[in-house]
Amino acid sequence: MGSTTSQSAKLDADVCAGDSCGAGARDSGCRDAGAHGADACSAWSCIDDADFEQTGFSYTLSLIQGKYKMVILYCLMEFQPVRFNELRRYLKTVSDKTLSRALKELEADGLISRTAYPQIPPKVEYRLTERGASLMEVLDAMCVWGSQHRDWKPER
Repeated sequence: MGSTTSQSAKLDADVCAGDSCGAGARDSGCRDAGAHGADACSAWSCIDDADFEQTGFSYTLSLIQGKYKMVILYCLMEFQPVRFNELRRYLKTVSDKTLSRALKELEADGLISRTAYPQIPPKVEYRLTERGASLMEVLDAMCVWGSQHRDWKPER
């Protein structure tokens, strides 16, 4: 019987998730367990079974988290190819070490490519990969949202 219960919980979580991002609870229409009772609200049982780290949202955040990664990707989207010093000037306050680490992480995640030219002084250029370019739709949406809500002021 324990197996059936865990399978049922997994099935409930899968139904509640609704999609690969785990957003099904958001779309279920139930926001308040008190209004229906905890047993009547499937969204509340789903959160107990949910694992945020297994969602597409969590994975995407893991690739772009950090102070500079999204700005680097945005810069490459607008101006590629971009050299290291151009990125440093664009970001203004970033240290060489921090920029270098962020670029290495983005490269390791397959979002950007690094091309080193054998010359003196050394020349290195960064570009978005196809995988990185596929993330631009997300950054574009953030840009549009920011432009639309930039002038928002809290009501007093």
